[in-house]
Amino acid sequence: MKVKERYINIFQRVSLLKAIVGLVAVLVVSAAGLFLYNPPEKARLSRDQQRIQDLQDLTKAIDRYIKNNQKEKIEMCDRCGLEKTVFSSGEISFEGSFIVKSSVSSVVNITGWIPIDFSLNARLGETPTMKLPLDPVNVEPYVFTYSPGKNAAYKLSAALESIENDNLEAEDGGKDENRYEVGTNLNLPPY
Repeated sequence: MKVKERYINIFQRVSLLKAIVGLVAVLVVSAAGLFLYNPPEKARLSRDQQRIQDLQDLTKAIDRYIKNNQKEKIEMCDRCGLEKTVFSSGEISFEGSFIVKSSVSSVVNITGWIPIDFSLNARLGETPTMKLPLDPVNVEPYVFTYSPGKNAAYKLSAALESIENDNLEAEDGGKDENRYEVGTNLNLPPY
């Protein structure tokens, strides 16, 4: 009987050892998968992609607005200091001698955070945008900015979250290495 009990104990120990080794292997693979996948970083990348797409869409909308209204004297902002005013989609502060005007309004009829009357193109049937986008986070520093300049020049900017996009901010041709900048004059504030 003792020999039989010894074999049973050995088999039970081996089975328990296999189960422990298997569990450890699953945990190691899971941890490695989470480390490599990095869900928070993927979420930051996704929000950055949305920001970049929104800025591209706004660039097209502003360019279309300028083209469609070039025969009229168009305003890039209503009673603002060109090249001295920054409009933002949320509260933000910058260093520098320029004015920051913040709004969370998405309206396209001059009362939104970009003070351009995109509705002027409604009569043409070509309103370039129906609603101004807001940053996916829309809390400082993650807000969109619009800076109007002379001769219908402008700059749009956004702070990107993902470390994988640091090169986009640094190499976009603008003055601010911490913001992704697009437009026709990247020397406009903020910088």
